[in-house]
Amino acid sequence: MKLLEEVKSHSSKWIKLRVEAYHDFYWQDGYGAFSEVKPSEIDTK
Repeated sequence: MKLLEEVKSHSSKWIKLRVEAYHDFYWQDGYGAFSEVKPSEIDTK
């Protein structure tokens, strides 16, 4: 989880410094991961 904390921290600082409209940008608390798997890609054997 340390990696995700670092990514969130650095990316929010980056956007705040470069885009005035996002000066008050903050990530939500917590983490999530999503993936799309098509049923046709699943080996059912």
